[in-house]
Amino acid sequence: MGRAGLDAAGARLLLASAEGFTDEVAREAARRPDVVLVDAARLYVD
Repeated sequence: MGRAGLDAAGARLLLASAEGFTDEVAREAARRPDVVLVDAARLYVD
């Protein structure tokens, strides 16, 4: 059920952290195409 004209089929969950992620979170995100981890290094790329 959704609003007409909106399609969230390709939506992703973005997780941001200034301190990094645990190995467990990184492993889980690596196996899921719908999860993106954003750490400080990725956020502030030159």
